[in-house]
Amino acid sequence: MKIWKQLLLLILCLALGALCLTACKGNEEPPEQTPPTPPPAPPFESVTVGDFIYYPLEDDTYAVSAAVGSFENGLTIPTEYDGKPVTQIGFVHPTQSGVYYGFQAINDLATVTVPACVKTIVPYAFSDCTALASVQLAQDAQLRTVAAHAFSGCTALGSVSLTGVSEIGNAAFENCVALRSVTLPSSLTTLGTRVFEGCTKLLFVTNLSALSLTDLPENLGLSVRISTDTPFATEITADQNGVELLHCNGTTYLFGYTGDELMLDLSAYPFTAIYPAALSGLPLTSVKLPAVLTTIGERAFAGASLLTKVSFADNATLESIGEAAFEGCLALAEITLPQTLTSIGIRAFASCESLREIALPDGVSTLADSVFISCSSLTTLTLGEHTTLAVISSQAFLGCEALTTLALPATLSEIGDNAFNGCTHLAEVSFALTEGWSTSPATEEALDLTDAERNATYLRDTYVARRFVRVSAD
Repeated sequence: MKIWKQLLLLILCLALGALCLTACKGNEEPPEQTPPTPPPAPPFESVTVGDFIYYPLEDDTYAVSAAVGSFENGLTIPTEYDGKPVTQIGFVHPTQSGVYYGFQAINDLATVTVPACVKTIVPYAFSDCTALASVQLAQDAQLRTVAAHAFSGCTALGSVSLTGVSEIGNAAFENCVALRSVTLPSSLTTLGTRVFEGCTKLLFVTNLSALSLTDLPENLGLSVRISTDTPFATEITADQNGVELLHCNGTTYLFGYTGDELMLDLSAYPFTAIYPAALSGLPLTSVKLPAVLTTIGERAFAGASLLTKVSFADNATLESIGEAAFEGCLALAEITLPQTLTSIGIRAFASCESLREIALPDGVSTLADSVFISCSSLTTLTLGEHTTLAVISSQAFLGCEALTTLALPATLSEIGDNAFNGCTHLAEVSFALTEGWSTSPATEEALDLTDAERNATYLRDTYVARRFVRVSAD
């Protein structure tokens, strides 16, 4: 009996222990789990069918964008969906500002056919479609609006005809670097700014001078404005060496180069001008230019980072170097400017990091803004006995840290603000005429320019953000 009681007691203890253990487990916190992420709800109404997404518009029509990332056989915009016309290419997000849906950055898209029913191309609809070479509008096109940046970065687009369009937005064709011909319709009433910014090969803008716009923006981005009905292809010739010449309005331009010669000898060619960006970014190491050359266009050699030497003929007739013509020519170490030169544009030699010395022709009276900015190896600026230099503009030598001495001529009457900012080794600056100078804003103490070392301190440190102006003679 005693054994039976002990056995019963043991069974009761085991049962109670199991019960307690179960209860304890029931009170434990369940392990944390990441709930499955539900598929995002569409932020607005849309329907995907095949290659396209359709969006209903308030006027009971549809907009369309891409549902796939490839259109290697070309793109024909659908004319309708669900029995209703497609009137808009691309769609603007209804709640998030700056969000657009279209056919952006489809890099195999080469051709687009736009049907007559389309009235609007929204911002960025075809931006950065780098293979897009052709946009065809229907004969009875109703397209009225090409919005901002609609074709920006379409680097293969060669020509555009915009029949019937009344509005072209800001930067609509920005950086379309292959664009050579644009026909602007007489129906155009609104033309944005920077529409053709970066279109460095744009030659023919038909009807530009005939448009009766109330506000024609000055900053279209056009390097050369030409209004003509002459097909552009007949104006360009290329020889077996890959040298492209443009013959236009009595002027022959160097238009481009497609050859593989790195040491390019152009001395025998008849061009009198270099078209803007004609040789920009090419891997040239040296260039010889003809004696008849009078004008180097803006950004003509910009970004030609391997270019070390530019040579002019002994009887050179060069008159002007355009804005940023040699900007970013990092290896350019040798260039002798012809004495016939009278004009050098803004940032013409910016970031020419290997350039050590410049002899300024006598006829150059103004050093433009930032003309030698960041020429970190420039040690010497030589001025001739008969120099006419009158103005050194703002930031002209900013960051020219190797520049040590400077002799400023009697013809000089102005030095812009920050002209010598960052010229950390500038030790001596002598003024041929030391009287009659003041600064703007004015200094609290009298300006004494008789000491070359002190002058260097003035320009380099003390009055670096001021403009120096000479208002009277000695």
